[in-house]
Amino acid sequence: MTQFIHVQLTTTALWQPPHRSIGNACLIGEGGSSVENTIFWLTRPDGAQYNMITAGSELKEAVDMHFKQRNSQNVLCIAPSRNAFRVTGETPRPIPNGTVRNFYLPASPVQSIESVILYTGGTYYDLPAGGWTYTPTQVAGQYTGGFALNQIPPRGSRLFVDYNVDPIPGALKASMSYDVQLIALCNNTTLTELQQLADHCDLAFRSTRFRMGTAMLPEGQTLVGEYRDWPNQLSSDNMMLIAHNSGDDVAAAWNGMLSGTRVHDDPILSNVIIDRNNDFSDNDVIQFDNSQVVALGKQYSNELGTRAFESYTLSPVSSRRYIDTVRTYQDIIWRLISTLDSPNVIGKVSYTKAGMSLLKSYIRAAYQTPIDIGEIVGLRGIEIPIERIIRTPWGSRNSVQQLQLQAAKANRILENISVTYEQHAYPHHFYISLEVL
Repeated sequence: MTQFIHVQLTTTALWQPPHRSIGNACLIGEGGSSVENTIFWLTRPDGAQYNMITAGSELKEAVDMHFKQRNSQNVLCIAPSRNAFRVTGETPRPIPNGTVRNFYLPASPVQSIESVILYTGGTYYDLPAGGWTYTPTQVAGQYTGGFALNQIPPRGSRLFVDYNVDPIPGALKASMSYDVQLIALCNNTTLTELQQLADHCDLAFRSTRFRMGTAMLPEGQTLVGEYRDWPNQLSSDNMMLIAHNSGDDVAAAWNGMLSGTRVHDDPILSNVIIDRNNDFSDNDVIQFDNSQVVALGKQYSNELGTRAFESYTLSPVSSRRYIDTVRTYQDIIWRLISTLDSPNVIGKVSYTKAGMSLLKSYIRAAYQTPIDIGEIVGLRGIEIPIERIIRTPWGSRNSVQQLQLQAAKANRILENISVTYEQHAYPHHFYISLEVL
């Protein structure tokens, strides 16, 4: 006898799990006319796109240094022109809502607006067209990145803008939407542009696009004169500054080495494959060490190759001054955010004892893989402040506690959740605020 079982599935809580690599790199530099203003991935130093990069260009040499390192991973190549980087199809802000006609572009500084396309009423208009025009906003002859339409576009309209920005800011902005964790400017030792890299990495961190930037001093340069203040000028949890004695693109080589290194491994143990022409004095190394600069040189004997004497970041915070600590910290935060961002969590957590226990179980699940692979030692504590009120019997809550719980339910926000984990025998902790939809 045949029996049939009816199974009904709901897809309301299905979602695409976020993905993040741990070693993809990004190189920004000129690569010749064939790849100008293009963005492409390379998995090895070979193939049609690799061959299109001009031999001897800063991008070509950086790519070669990246893949010269042991176990180096994929690299995103961004090749702006010398004078500008073209951004195409950008959606300006704000979204047309039927009340505004002034818009602005998110990148700066804007050099020129090349075209504005308006989609409205089922028709695309390449302005000026169809009675629509636009006027770029200028101050003292310089574009501000803003522009105004001659009339208010209807609600539901869309705008697409092609424009030129300065090459480094434009390329950094373009990298934001890609899965990269290490980024460098090819053969670049210009402080102002390296500061733009540092600002970009901090902005990316705040946008949960976690990555670290690598800057390098000129070949053989020590911390004297104008370079004495470079560590302060580039100070960031997400930046590294390399001192070296090589004519190679050491920033690209360093990122190539890191790309093949697990986030919780100390890169001080890894060989950086570069041509070293000299070595720093002991006094120079001490000065680098005091300023949290990564100095590359000979350790004990040439047989060990070129290695870092210390693996510092330029963080002003002592607990985040080592590269493996920050890379692990970034990876842990991403794992936690990607877990809590699931509709199974933010869409279903209730303000009850069972709900708080369920939330803690999701947080523990986010840490399980890092514990299994040895990335961290263990999870040491989870504290949800509102949970203490929830677990207090209703009749025992005072008026202040009742108001706090009512406000949390009304705002749907769980504030100041404290998570503590242990890495390399010392604890780290951070606070998160979770908006429950």
